[in-house]
Amino acid sequence: MLYADTVGLYNVERAMRKYAQQPNGEAWTPAARITELAASDGRFNA
Repeated sequence: MLYADTVGLYNVERAMRKYAQQPNGEAWTPAARITELAASDGRFNA
């Protein structure tokens, strides 16, 4: 999660959505919490 905070959760979520569009990409669908934090410019680590 440090990586997500470093590069920005928005960027991580965007990449995950891109991977989820690939064949058999269901595992890359972002969790609701990731989407929520990305939308609010949130972080995992305080």
